[in-house]
Amino acid sequence: MSNPFNQTDIKKALAKLVEAYGLTDRLQEAEIKKIWERSMGPFIIKHTRSVMFKNGKLTVFVNSSVIRAEMNMVKSSIMEKLNAELKKNIIRQIEIF
Repeated sequence: MSNPFNQTDIKKALAKLVEAYGLTDRLQEAEIKKIWERSMGPFIIKHTRSVMFKNGKLTVFVNSSVIRAEMNMVKSSIMEKLNAELKKNIIRQIEIF
């Protein structure tokens, strides 16, 4: 007798539910924030005011113009690093303010 509560069916149902309620970006944002804190180092974390993600765009606010300028020069490597940690290419653009 097969299990009526198939794990694959539950996974699909949860994915549909997340999508139906428009929570995909929110869940991805939470995951990105964790990875940001883990991978950017204490100096960058200290100067990061907020990190937001929506529709493939990561928006980062920092409290230093010098750090903002430095990070803008290495945006593509930051994006590659974060996407590698996420194991999927969901970040398509980064804006730093």
